[in-house]
Amino acid sequence: MSIPSNAEGYGRRTSVDYIRMPYISYGSVCELETQILLAGDLGYILKGELGTAKKDIAEIERMLKALTTSLENKHLHLFKATAAILGPSSPTILEKNLMK
Repeated sequence: MSIPSNAEGYGRRTSVDYIRMPYISYGSVCELETQILLAGDLGYILKGELGTAKKDIAEIERMLKALTTSLENKHLHLFKATAAILGPSSPTILEKNLMK
């Protein structure tokens, strides 16, 4: 439940808030992976099902990393483009506005 629930980041006001949410989701994926591995070690999950679950978790991790990278690149591109337009003294002002 925790992983998709952090999609709330999409509704956040700033891209900085939005970027933070996939990191939180990634932590939840790591927590789920630990729980799945423990359940496998304790014999609650069959080996075939454990292998499938591990592949699914790896795919979710890959997607979250790709989303995070994409959001960070967009944020950085926007920051650089705006700083270029506003001039050399603007990054401090720009950073404050982007962090709201």
